[in-house]
Amino acid sequence: MVRRTRFSILIIFKNERRGIVKTLDSVFSQTYPSGHVEVICVNDNSIDGSEKLIKNYPIRLLRSKSTGISGARNEGIKYCSGDVILFLDAHIYLQNSNTLKQIDKLFRSQKETVGVCGEYYSVEEEDKNYVRDIRRSVLFGKNDKERFITLEAFTTWSIAIGAYKRTLFTDITFPEGFNNSYGEDTYVQIKIHNKGHRLLYSPIVTGLHDALLTDKQLINKMMLEIRATSNILLQGADDTMNGQTIFLPYLHYFLSYPLGLVISIILLTIKFNIVFMFICTFFFFLETGPLLKIITIQKYNLGKRLFTLLYLITKEFVQVFYLPIYILSRTSNLNKLVYIGRQIVYWEYKKYIHFLRIEQIFQRMGI
Repeated sequence: MVRRTRFSILIIFKNERRGIVKTLDSVFSQTYPSGHVEVICVNDNSIDGSEKLIKNYPIRLLRSKSTGISGARNEGIKYCSGDVILFLDAHIYLQNSNTLKQIDKLFRSQKETVGVCGEYYSVEEEDKNYVRDIRRSVLFGKNDKERFITLEAFTTWSIAIGAYKRTLFTDITFPEGFNNSYGEDTYVQIKIHNKGHRLLYSPIVTGLHDALLTDKQLINKMMLEIRATSNILLQGADDTMNGQTIFLPYLHYFLSYPLGLVISIILLTIKFNIVFMFICTFFFFLETGPLLKIITIQKYNLGKRLFTLLYLITKEFVQVFYLPIYILSRTSNLNKLVYIGRQIVYWEYKKYIHFLRIEQIFQRMGI
């Protein structure tokens, strides 16, 4: 008889009155045997009364002693006893009552996979999170097709609705230095890949995202994403200096920096001539070329596609100035800066061979 997988569902919440009850309702409506599911909720210093709304649910309720989501996750993981931990945001509602069965089936059919994540959609039409959805679908390759995620075929793994095997966290924790930033979950994903593991994205695992993003919040999100890239570089440098080998993969518009464009603009500023202008134009198209795919996607109206295009171009140019300023404000250690510089040069190389469509040729040659 096949042993049934035990699930620990870990929900971190901070001021989530809007959605946490619906999230828990979607969890407790699952058809998976309840005796093989535990639900652990960690209160990350909420002040809106979220905890009072859920105290009568059959959950293990914890109060985080740390500051920030990483510390809350690390504390919650200690109380998880399941074979698999399903991380679920407190404003994401599982869309299918068979979600746990689907995740279990994916783990059993893909023996070498240590993590399964799905996708989620905005509940409200005016939610500016459609920028996220368009980018993930068009640029990050998270669409209607199942795909494996590795260092060589990298994209972000969605911890907002994602399940990891619990054994991964015997020697991996979420970094708690990502203050006022995203990216702590991506860094954990990168560490898992550096250990040789692969993950799986599957569109059959779905959720509804109920956290309205306004124009003002979108600008703040831009800065959080740029700091995320910076903090991933800094954490990679710290861990490498401490004896770990951390290789950071490339992902345009997240794990990337427009180095060639910056250098060409500097050259053009020093001496304006046709050669430097051509170089600058080349690197401009190298950066913005992939964005043209956004125009072709028919799932979203033209206004949303153009807005997303403008947002991503703006983010790229803001990053030109903000990323190096942020990094230099956090470290002056030469060895760490060399590590960060090498990673950025690698990203530029990957960007170049993607643009020229010669990556497959290099792979065949074993380069």
